[in-house]
Amino acid sequence: MDEASPTRRRVLVVDDDDAICRLIQRSLSTEYEVSTACDGLDALGHFERGERFDLVICDVMMPRMTGPELHGALVELARDQANRLVFLTASVLPDDVESVLGGIPNAVLRKPISIAVLREFVRALML
Repeated sequence: MDEASPTRRRVLVVDDDDAICRLIQRSLSTEYEVSTACDGLDALGHFERGERFDLVICDVMMPRMTGPELHGALVELARDQANRLVFLTASVLPDDVESVLGGIPNAVLRKPISIAVLREFVRALML
């Protein structure tokens, strides 16, 4: 009798820069099932359809719905998913954005980040 293969852990990458989405997807897809969304509103659709992820890597500054706005929506819709969100952002942000991020307990990774560091960070969170 064949044993069912274990389900791969799921990661959602949310970024309005398609090249960054593809780079992270390609870098993590050997170990994880990786989906992408082009902004917070697109990502919210995944959750509204009942999809769940082990980790959400989300840019902060995006059109239509920012990363912090997505986090706020997830607090209401799927709190467990809000807790799994990690922000990925530029090294320097406007003070008002830094202030908003300071009020959210989630991890913040600063760009540029090496793929090796990102992989190790993701592996550590998946333990």
